[in-house]
Amino acid sequence: MKSNFKAIQRQWTQGRSKEEQERYNLIIEKSKTCPFCNLEAPDGNAILQDYVDESEASNGMYVLRNLFPYERWDSREVKSHLLLVPSRHILKFEEFTPRETVAYYNLIRKFDAKGYSSLTRAVSNPGKSVEHFHTHLIVV
Repeated sequence: MKSNFKAIQRQWTQGRSKEEQERYNLIIEKSKTCPFCNLEAPDGNAILQDYVDESEASNGMYVLRNLFPYERWDSREVKSHLLLVPSRHILKFEEFTPRETVAYYNLIRKFDAKGYSSLTRAVSNPGKSVEHFHTHLIVV
């Protein structure tokens, strides 16, 4: 599990409150496994079934409620912050299967139509704090 203090400091200015970021840091540091591979998190992280239909879930894509949502994005208050996550532990988009690619694209289109912006950080981005491919879905 990667922990990058400079990246975490940048995220404070991006959107999380200092207190929320500190809570996030503690959980990430204590975690021995990938938080997206272990969806039975003790604090109630759950797949939001109402956002993902059966065909998308069967193609390995989940939409999760972000337990550490940003408070601000693009200098605006965040109204909703979800995560689009493949069920398989992969690091980058090029590792998607063709079925996962279609499911991912369909979900991005679905959320774009609902007013969500999407953000995916490259593996090399120092702001990426979890090494499991995921996309932030944010409404401001």
